[in-house]
Amino acid sequence: MRNKYNATIKVIEGLKNDLLKDFNSLTINQQNFKPNANKWNMLQVIEHLMLAETASLNYVSKKILNPNTLLDKNFASKFKFWLLKMTFKLPIKISRRPKMVTPTDLPDYKNVLLRWDIARKALHKFFDEQSDEILEKLIYKHPVAGRLTGLQMLLFFEYHIKHHTKQINRIKKHKNYPTL
Repeated sequence: MRNKYNATIKVIEGLKNDLLKDFNSLTINQQNFKPNANKWNMLQVIEHLMLAETASLNYVSKKILNPNTLLDKNFASKFKFWLLKMTFKLPIKISRRPKMVTPTDLPDYKNVLLRWDIARKALHKFFDEQSDEILEKLIYKHPVAGRLTGLQMLLFFEYHIKHHTKQINRIKKHKNYPTL
């Protein structure tokens, strides 16, 4: 089981690095372009990803402090995760997002990167230190899908980054997107 966690962490780290490499190649005007006043710019998307991972890690870190309260995975949790996975394949938007993962109006890029790096190091540490028994319990609570296992949380991170990478690509294709 340990290999699944490490492999998935490696995948999400690669997705993050690819996203940031692409982002760093853009001008400030391109990075801050908003398709309209009610939409996020690319930097806000990146901040949202960092905030979501940070909040998730904070939640599971507290949740495991009381292992007797952790539920076993079950058919319902597997089915809800499958539904969550399917929503990422559909052209729909889920706007049920906790306030704690909503980006600021003017994120500071260096601060966002620093905080995301800190969160990722903590994520590695968390998964290194926890037993498979704990990680296979329903330690994570997704706002839509409900309780998920540690591996399902990591897989959510993967789908989440891919989803928002598509959002960034849509921003780049906007008719008013600035050219170099």
